[in-house]
Amino acid sequence: MTPFLSLALFVALFLLNSDRIQKAIEICSECLILLNGTDQNSKDQFDSAMLQFYSDIYTILFSAYRHISDYISAERYGRKLFDLYRGYGIMLYKLGESLKAKKYFERALAITTKIGDREGEASCYGNLGAVFRSLGQYDKAEEYLQKALVITTEIGDRREEGSCYGNLGTVFWSLSQYDKAEEYLQKALVIRTEIGDRQGEGSCCGNLSTVFLSVGQYDKAEEYLQKALLITTEIGDRRGEGSCYGN
Repeated sequence: MTPFLSLALFVALFLLNSDRIQKAIEICSECLILLNGTDQNSKDQFDSAMLQFYSDIYTILFSAYRHISDYISAERYGRKLFDLYRGYGIMLYKLGESLKAKKYFERALAITTKIGDREGEASCYGNLGAVFRSLGQYDKAEEYLQKALVITTEIGDRREEGSCYGNLGTVFWSLSQYDKAEEYLQKALVIRTEIGDRQGEGSCCGNLSTVFLSVGQYDKAEEYLQKALLITTEIGDRRGEGSCYGN
């Protein structure tokens, strides 16, 4: 199947570049049918070979539909491409492959700007912020997380806004900017409490405890650690509970 798909996509790309758009769409649609009809175990989109095929197909279809001003279809395949890139980026990030993950988050980000997906754009900025934080590039992490914060605030996504404040708080802690770390973590805590996110609330309390510990405010550190312990015990978060006891 692989040689056939490679040849078919080469032809589809040639047709697209030759302004024979409909024929390119037909070939890519047939390739999708073929891919989706394969054995379930062999059509995982995150398999390296399958990833490339799906990426090529969605890219050609996205470009083709935009070329003929069918923006509804273009957006559909743009979102498929976004989900593919971001999903693969998240998988790589969880595997500790931060540099590879960065490449796919950047590809996903480029798609969101083309289809006007502000929520997706914010999520990519947040993902890139996490990548740079994991690489110890805290200034870059702050830059991308601030971009995510602006968008989440603008579109009214309170949960993600809280995540941005919390992540920025940990970045400022890493930069030894403890006043800013406290400021952002307190904002995150307010939002987490407001939306009823108990796990996030516990995490904020734990992080605030770490900040106060760093500046020698041990009574405040203990106060927030006790709050974190109460919440993690209440929601059955054994790992978080263990972390509190350890601190």
